[in-house]
Amino acid sequence: MRIAVPIQNDMIFPHFGQAETFKIYFAEEGKVLQSIPMASGVSGHEATTAFLKSAGVQLVICGGIGGAALKALDEAGIMVMGGIVGKADEKIGEFLSGKLRYVPAEQAIGHGCHHHHGDAGCEDCGHHEEGECTAQDCDHCSHNQG
Repeated sequence: MRIAVPIQNDMIFPHFGQAETFKIYFAEEGKVLQSIPMASGVSGHEATTAFLKSAGVQLVICGGIGGAALKALDEAGIMVMGGIVGKADEKIGEFLSGKLRYVPAEQAIGHGCHHHHGDAGCEDCGHHEEGECTAQDCDHCSHNQG
């Protein structure tokens, strides 16, 4: 399986549509065989999707993502796990071990992207009524993704 993660300084870049570099992971039987950082050299969701498709990517693990990019990836047959923040290698390890907590693609639009939400707490992320969850028990808010 080939997995792409938008990165900057080994961290998951928070905005898919503005990512200049993706780390492509080649994984098999729950293990990373190889990972290669690749500059996309393109801009825009359609060109980025074409770049990822030509690299054989089957899954994108990302932070925030726009609706048009999500639609383009879906049409290209590329799955999306969004709302992820943290070190790319660690999150790939969590994915391969079945422990990655993520936001379903249709809910990932803008999620994990603090310039859309401000540096809001969980109650302000749009997934809860005010005061409904805390940092300790919220599975999908970006401040819990470590």
